[in-house]
Amino acid sequence: MDDVNKDQTATPKKKAEQAANSSGSNDKTVVSNTETVTPKKSKAHTPNDQMLNRVIKKRYQIEGLVGHGGMCDVYRAKDLLLEAAGDSQPYVAIKLLQKEFHDQPDAARILIREARKTQRLSHPNIIRVYDFGVDQEDYYLVMEWLDGQTLDEVIKSHRPNGLSYKSSLALLQQLTSALSYAHENGVVHADLKPGNIMLSRDGTIKIFDFGVSRALNLNADQYAADKPEETSPVSGFTPTYASPELLDGAAPSIADDVFAFSCIAYELLSSKHPFNRKTANQAAKEKIIPAKPKHAPLIRWASLKKGLKFELNQRTTDLSKLEKGLTNSYFKPTFAVACGIALIGSVAYGYQQTELQFNQSQQALETLQRVELANQELVALTPQQFLPILSTIPVKQHVPKQAMLRDKQRLVIDYYEKQIDDLLNNRDSAYPDYYAIQSLLQEVNRIYPDSYSLALIAEDVNQGWMGTVEALSQRLDTNLEQGRYQHSEDGDDIYLIYQDLLQVRTDYQFAPNEKSEKMFTQLFDKAADDLDVVALADMISAGETFFANSEQQQARIARAAELKSSISAMAEYKQAIANEQEADFPYQAAEVFYQNHFAQMQERIDGLTRVKTLDKMAREVDVMAKELPNDFSHLVETRQSMANKYLRFSDYLLKKRRTKEASAVMKKAQDLMTKVQDARVADNA
Repeated sequence: MDDVNKDQTATPKKKAEQAANSSGSNDKTVVSNTETVTPKKSKAHTPNDQMLNRVIKKRYQIEGLVGHGGMCDVYRAKDLLLEAAGDSQPYVAIKLLQKEFHDQPDAARILIREARKTQRLSHPNIIRVYDFGVDQEDYYLVMEWLDGQTLDEVIKSHRPNGLSYKSSLALLQQLTSALSYAHENGVVHADLKPGNIMLSRDGTIKIFDFGVSRALNLNADQYAADKPEETSPVSGFTPTYASPELLDGAAPSIADDVFAFSCIAYELLSSKHPFNRKTANQAAKEKIIPAKPKHAPLIRWASLKKGLKFELNQRTTDLSKLEKGLTNSYFKPTFAVACGIALIGSVAYGYQQTELQFNQSQQALETLQRVELANQELVALTPQQFLPILSTIPVKQHVPKQAMLRDKQRLVIDYYEKQIDDLLNNRDSAYPDYYAIQSLLQEVNRIYPDSYSLALIAEDVNQGWMGTVEALSQRLDTNLEQGRYQHSEDGDDIYLIYQDLLQVRTDYQFAPNEKSEKMFTQLFDKAADDLDVVALADMISAGETFFANSEQQQARIARAAELKSSISAMAEYKQAIANEQEADFPYQAAEVFYQNHFAQMQERIDGLTRVKTLDKMAREVDVMAKELPNDFSHLVETRQSMANKYLRFSDYLLKKRRTKEASAVMKKAQDLMTKVQDARVADNA
């Protein structure tokens, strides 16, 4: 079964006995090159207390130190984004490069390589890496938070007899599944040991530091520190779990992981190291022969013993072969017969579909005539072959169908997980197609509705989905807070960001924050007061897109909607003039656009009681007139009103016998009348 017992209060022994099994295969491994980084000579490293409560990348708040090693410290942190979303367990682990390595580029590069390598290894029994980067000169790696024990601690808690064979096997099968997956993806661990493996409270095995210990020359960056005498760095691996070839300086290979796996299997079954904590080379010299663990069946011990041989040509180096020797995973005849009947029934069910299916049915029936051949065929089926057959199995074959589902569960889930990973890492798209991923999860959940590992995958996908939406929403708010309403080619075009947001989440309702609302109000009112048609055109577009549902902006957007066509025409005219292009003044659009403004000016003129105030207003009109034709109707009418006002002021001054002042005011009225007359003549012409 794929699932595990989810008892959070289980003892280490119960956790081991409740753990789930997995499987794996194939060798396509390419071993990465390694580097050695040496810290500056200084006193022993002390974790930085100043890191407590520090927020990394404006998201991860450090809560406390949980472990440290040769180059990195590991902290427990809270993901503020998940906490804000209501997640009850918003915790992560953050690995930080120690200060003394900050000036060594190789150290940072190795940490980043670890992140990339582990991110590529998406497997339920390999720790997940969520994020990595640099924040204020601190290089960090964000991993999933695990609440549990290392296998070191589990082994110690089961002294002196070790775990039962059933409990050990449940852990080892998860371990082989993860290692096989890593080997298939070109990664050798090269430092496998109990301290690099965590058993979580739900019984799930998690492996740490794939290839990292070798690259970094450290052995204690996981959550629990190892004994110093057992973890002295020798080319980046731990001597007591290293194969003779690795100790002799050979490049890491799958065989080294198989040897370390065999040592771990022995320790689980006996709570003792197979060679009394001595290296394989030293044990060979002393001719140390491991005794059969008490809990290991004789036939299983024969297989495990081959994995512990000192001579490479005598040792089992094929992980899948070793796993089969430790398990009862060979296909049982009764089960194979039941599944064979199901497959024959499914082939017959689709017999009359097409000529091609007819030929396939004939071949399948001939192939499955003998039980032994049926067994081999079923064992070799891939998810691509199995899933189409599943859909054609009739209801009457329910029992064998369910048996087949149980047998293929890990393979099918891995198959779907690979498709999900491909969608998450699709370089042809800026963001993953989460709807396609959701469809895949729904599809496989219909087959395995109670799968715990599928629930974990779905949780990770949903968190990633939510994180992507939140990140895009934050980018929008950041630009709106700054009043960046224009189209841009610098990657911060609000309309392109919004388009991405709706592509990632089609039903997302974006609502600008309060700061964005205030900025829009401020800039809109200023643009309206300044009659800035270019700015208003941008404001209308932003208002209709982002503030249409805002109660604060309803009046402004409605007002802008009435003027939209006139503002657009005026903006095009001004843009053409700015580009030194010939353009006809849009009289009709301008009359609509300026109507309200000139009406307000007329009200001001009517209420004036001082000549100086009228003079000031005349200067405002002259400034505005520089951007308008002299025959523009609103301008002509306003100048006529101002001339009439000057005449009334002049009459008043004459009555008061202030002749000189009256003459000066009369001159201003005459100047305005001349401009009005010239405009009307030009208009009639």
